Amino acid sequence: MILEIRFLTLENSLMLTLMGSFALVLAVGVGVQWSNLNVPFSPENNYTLLHVWLMLILDCIIYMLIAWYFEAVLPGDYGIPKPFYFPFTV
Repeated sequence: MILEIRFLTLENSLMLTLMGSFALVLAVGVGVQWSNLNVPFSPENNYTLLHVWLMLILDCIIYMLIAWYFEAVLPGDYGIPKPFYFPFTV
């Protein structure tokens, strides 16, 4: 049975992609250690688990800044809203 990507949902296709990458790491028999955090999954690419962690940290910082901005511009029932351009004011 051939699995066609166009019939998969976004969540399933992402899960299959990540499972394949991490299966390569676990197939070596060592698992993920601090010593092999920056070792590529396969010789064909330079994709490492460190890249995944750095991207997760970057995503957290970006989402934190977006939440901070919207909390300041749209404070809800209580609070004084700041103008939309407030990060660029002195």
